[in-house]
Amino acid sequence: SAAEKELREALERSPSDVDLHMKLGVLLQEQGRYPSALREFHFVERHRPNNPMMLFHTGMTFHQMGQCNSAVRYLGRFVRDPRVNSHPQKKREAIAVMDTCGGDRPPLRRGRER
Repeated sequence: SAAEKELREALERSPSDVDLHMKLGVLLQEQGRYPSALREFHFVERHRPNNPMMLFHTGMTFHQMGQCNSAVRYLGRFVRDPRVNSHPQKKREAIAVMDTCGGDRPPLRRGRER
């Protein structure tokens, strides 16, 4: 696609640009090119291991690949991050996938343990 070509050209000029890798990963995920998307997300993870959008998209990609354990691991980290409160729809999606996968859902309120 034209968008992918543009992102890849930008990455040739700035190969360590984490935001470009994230955008390319999301584009590849949307196209169903999951292994390629994961390569981009793992690049982001090496540089920004707690990036909420990386955690979300990596978890969702693993879910789309049928790898529930990995999906739950990433999505669990995503929903525990206080920054995700600014992304309520993604938080709901992550919790739904975790429930589908049978993952242990983290407590949603601070200070309360199961």
